[in-house]
Amino acid sequence: MARTILILEDDDDRRQRFAQVAAALGCASHFWYDAHAMIAEFDVMRSECAAVSLDCDLIPPDGSEAWGDGILVAEYLATVTPVAPVIVHSTNRDGSRRMMALLGDAGWAVHRVAPIGDDWIEQDWRMEVQSAV
Repeated sequence: MARTILILEDDDDRRQRFAQVAAALGCASHFWYDAHAMIAEFDVMRSECAAVSLDCDLIPPDGSEAWGDGILVAEYLATVTPVAPVIVHSTNRDGSRRMMALLGDAGWAVHRVAPIGDDWIEQDWRMEVQSAV
């Protein structure tokens, strides 16, 4: 079984950095820009899941709310059996708290990484993923 980190993230630079860290830890990474698409495809990916990492606010190029947000994914995950730890990586404090509460109440192991500094993915996120996988 492959070890894949399932990541909801809308920023291409961060996606590249997440992928590099995941690869350095011996994991594949699978990304979604859109919360609705991640929810639709989660069951297909769940057997490969080593960890889930969720951003809260997703902003499409047109500035709409079409991609939904990480809270939608957290609400969905709260309805299924936990399969791996979840890392919430968002600057949205209130959204992060809501996501963590939903997931924690549903039995998911959940951690938060605040995106602070230039190397938070390579340092803070990496440490959380490394301890999770």
